[in-house]
This record gives sequence, structure tokens and C-alpha cells, in this order.
Amino acid sequence: MLMESCVWTVPLFLFALLMTAGPALQPEVATACGNRERSWQARLTPSRSARVYTKNSLFRMTFIAAAHFVLADMLRLPDHWAKIGSAVVSAVAFMLYHHAATPVESAFFLVAGLYFAGLYILRGFGIVVAVHALYDVLALVIMG
Repeated sequence: MLMESCVWTVPLFLFALLMTAGPALQPEVATACGNRERSWQARLTPSRSARVYTKNSLFRMTFIAAAHFVLADMLRLPDHWAKIGSAVVSAVAFMLYHHAATPVESAFFLVAGLYFAGLYILRGFGIVVAVHALYDVLALVIMG
């Protein structure tokens, strides 16, 4: 699971590097952790992993399950359309949660949310939590 999570972290991290190459991107996207005044060691605390777990529980498990219930069970959409719709709902909520200051930041968080939702649907909760945590650590150490 660790190796798989490392592999799945690479595309998101490369996307973040590509996005941070432009001056329009705020530091919040680069680190995905905020509060750059503190050292990266101070930002990398046990509470950080708890927040990653909580965010993934909310955005992946809760929003995807609720949206899928509405789309598949109530509206009777085919399962593949319900999965796509629930991933989009989750990604939009993820983007709005991060209070992006620029359109570039919004785009980053929307794509990251879609990526995490897709991973959750295809590979499950453990993988998406590990990828999110690994991404945050890489962003802190390399881009932070």
C-alpha cells in the first residue's frame, strides 16, 4: 500500500510543480499547509495527519457517498454517471473549502479534488489518505 501510494502521489506532485512554475500561484497551493512563517518541522505534526484523515473522511467518504446516493438511488442515473457526478461534487467542495484566492489556485484545488475522488472511487480510502499525506509532506519539504 505504501509503494502504491508513493506512485499515486507522483502525478499530483508533478501537477503542483507545474502549477507553481507560474508567478500567479500563491504559496498556499505549493505547500497545501498554510502558515509559512513556521518551520516545516513545526508544520509537520501529528495534528496534520489527523486533519488529512478528517478532510478525506468528509470530502471523499461523506460527500461522495451522499452524492452517489442521490444520483444513483434517487435519480436512478447509471452507476458510472453517478460516480462521475459524485466525484465532481466532492471536488468542488474540496476547492471551496480551501478558499482559493486566485483562479489558478481554484483550478489546482479542483483538479486535486478530482484526483483524490478518482483515487477514492478506484482504490479506496486508505490509498487516498496516504496519497494526500505524502503529497503534503513532499510539498512541505520540497516546495515549502
